[in-house]
Amino acid sequence: MLLLLTILAGGCVHAPQSLIALSDSSTDDLSLVARIAEDRERPIVLRGLDGVPLQSLRVPNALGEYAYVVNSGRHVLWLKNMPYAHPLMPQRIRCYKMQADLEKGMRYLLREEADTKRALLLKKETGETVSIGELVDEPLVFVRECKWQ
Repeated sequence: MLLLLTILAGGCVHAPQSLIALSDSSTDDLSLVARIAEDRERPIVLRGLDGVPLQSLRVPNALGEYAYVVNSGRHVLWLKNMPYAHPLMPQRIRCYKMQADLEKGMRYLLREEADTKRALLLKKETGETVSIGELVDEPLVFVRECKWQ
């Protein structure tokens, strides 16, 4: 019985945040880079940085947190929303392009406002809007991927 309780309690513990370095950024000193996380409540996922598509797709979830580590400065972010998982209903993917000036040591949060079709980049600590992404494409799910250019 004690073993079962230990396993159940251990299953509720969150894993430490994973850091994913993009471009030539480093995770050695986080005060020198910006960190971008994706909101789990209103998810929008980072799919490219400065015209280069990301190699893998990560999805925000409650079991593990992650953040992208990016050098400070001006960047172009390619973003897309997370459509609901119902294959029989026609759905569209919303694709956004955003320019953002990222500051050293700052933590950011990506969020979608689905009703206004906007992507937002917020300062994680204050919720202040840093940048707003514009809708650039809206393909049907299962037909094609986003076209950002």
